[in-house]
Amino acid sequence: MNKALYLNEKELNIMKVLWSADRPMAVADIARMAHDENIANTLKALETAGNIKVVRRDRIGGTIRRIFCPVISSDKCALDQFRLYYVRQNSIPAILSEVIGIIEEGKPDILFRLKELLRSSKCSTREAKGNSFYLNEKEGKIMKALWSSYEPLSASDIARRIDEDWAESTIYRFIKSLMAKKAVNIADYTQMGKVYGRLFSPAVSSEEYSVGQFSLYYVKENELPHILYSLVDNVSKGKFQLLDKTRELIEGFS
Repeated sequence: MNKALYLNEKELNIMKVLWSADRPMAVADIARMAHDENIANTLKALETAGNIKVVRRDRIGGTIRRIFCPVISSDKCALDQFRLYYVRQNSIPAILSEVIGIIEEGKPDILFRLKELLRSSKCSTREAKGNSFYLNEKEGKIMKALWSSYEPLSASDIARRIDEDWAESTIYRFIKSLMAKKAVNIADYTQMGKVYGRLFSPAVSSEEYSVGQFSLYYVKENELPHILYSLVDNVSKGKFQLLDKTRELIEGFS
C-alpha cells in the first residue's frame, strides 16, 4: 500500500515543505518552514513508511545533521488521492494522469487549451479548494460505501458493502467520527424490526472531496486543480461529451 495515501495533517505539512523545496533539507530547515519545532516523531514515521529518506549526513562541529528528501512526488500523491476518493466510473482519472505527464514534459500550454475547451463548451467553472477534514483509511472505506449508493444507508447496509469483518458497533464509532467532521449526515430514520434505525448520507460528494485532496497534495502553482474541478463538475451534470473532446485535445499533445 502507498503509505502517502493516508498522511495526517502534520505529515502532509512536512511533505509539502519538502516538495516545494528545490533541494534536500536539514531537520532544522524543515521545522522552520513547517512552523513546527516538534517534528522528530513525524519525520521518523514518514521515513519508516518510505515517504522520505536521508540522502546524506553532514557533520557540523560535533553534531551530525540528517538531510532529507521526498521519495515520492507531489504529482503522484495528488493523483493517487484523486483516484482513491473519486468513485465514478469514467476516464477522468486517466485523463488527469496524462495531463500531469504532459505538464512534466514541459508543455504547460495544455492548461490554456483545456481552459479554452471548457469555455467553448459553455461549461461552468469551479474553484478547487483543499478539504477541511481528513479521512483515515477506515473512514475512507465508509465514505466510499456511501458515495457509491444512490440512497441513504444504515450501519448494516454499510457493513455489507465494505470488505471488512466489522461489527455494527465499529461502524457506528466511525460514523460518529465522520459526523463530527461534518462528512456524514443523518438522512432519515427507518423501522428495523421493533426499533427505528438511522440512515446516513454523505455531506460532501466524492467529486468535491477527491478534487479537494488533489488540491491539498498538488504543490505546483498552476490552474490544474481548478480545471480538474470544472471537468469533474460538468461531467457529473451529464456533459459526457466533454470527456471525448478532452481526450482529442490531449492526443494533439502526444
